[in-house]
This record gives sequence, C-alpha cells and structure tokens, in this order.
Amino acid sequence: MNVEDRHQLGHLNAEMKVIEQTLAAGKPVLGICLGAQLLAHVLGGEVRHNGASEIGWYDIATTAAGQSDPVLAPLAQLEKVFQWHSYTFEVPGGAELLATGEVCRNQAFRYGDNAYGFQFHLEMSEALVHRWLDLPSYQSVFSQADAGPDKEQIRAHTTSLLTPMQDVARQVFNNFLDLIGRPARHVHHPSR
Repeated sequence: MNVEDRHQLGHLNAEMKVIEQTLAAGKPVLGICLGAQLLAHVLGGEVRHNGASEIGWYDIATTAAGQSDPVLAPLAQLEKVFQWHSYTFEVPGGAELLATGEVCRNQAFRYGDNAYGFQFHLEMSEALVHRWLDLPSYQSVFSQADAGPDKEQIRAHTTSLLTPMQDVARQVFNNFLDLIGRPARHVHHPSR
C-alpha cells in the first residue's frame, strides 16, 4: 500500500483523518514506513516512488538535529536499519530531517515537538523478518525490487544486526512513550 492508493483503499483516508485529529489535539504521533508517508502527506509533504527499493539492511545516518533529538538520538549508535519500502516522503514544511540514507535520502523527520515519521522498521524481530521474506503475497514485491541483497543475505545480516537495532529501538520507543507521559513508578517497600 502507498498513499496514492487512498482512492481505492478507504482505510488510508480514515488513518489520515485520525492523524489530522491527533495532530490538532497536540497529541504525540509516530508513523513508521507507510505511517511516516501518511504523516508527511497530511502535513503537505509529497510522497512518491523512491526510484529504488530498500528491502533488507541499509546504512543510515542521523543529522545534527537527529543526534540531539529527545526521541531519536539513540539511532546514532546504528549504522544499518531494517527497511522494506519503495516509496519515500519529502520532509514537510516546518518539519526537521533527523536521519538520512544513501538509497533513500529522507529517513526520519520530526514535526513540532511530538510528531515523528520513520521510514525504517525499528520494530522488527527475527521472526517478523523471516515472515516477511517468506510471505507469498510479499514475493512479488521482493522480486520487483531493484538489485539489492537477496533473501539469504538479508537473513545473514539479520543474525548480526538485529540485536543492536532492538537495543536502540527500545530506547527510541521508550523516549517516544515519555512524550505521552511518564508512568508512575512503583516503589517497592520491603515488608516490615
């Protein structure tokens, strides 16, 4: 699915309406991959085919703004992240670019203090990577992708790159959740 499919897939319009309402209410928003593209579109940024697909593990770099960002700063610890897309977004007016890539330039942005779009997939697990690689409905996407790593290369890279990414993902997602509100900390009092 892509933003341009919104005329055939009504749920994309519903999702964009929710994004608009959430932004208007000043609540935190996090869009991942298609979600980042929907967020960019709602904010007036163009979403288009990237010209080259990214499926697998790709280099990423944080910008100076990304390195000091309260949510995304831990991403500077990583060189590669998991990707699965062929579309990209232009950074919307008023938003700040936080991370870039070589194949797909715009990788992450922040709008205001609490709206984030990530083109990459920090949420991945090993099981999910293998599932995506093996899903019959994803095979056409994979086979149509530009020259990139093959499935076995992606599986091999997952073995070495997933754990560091998951460590960073926990930090990033916890930082984002802190925008919603810090949970009350339970203090354990030993029995008297």
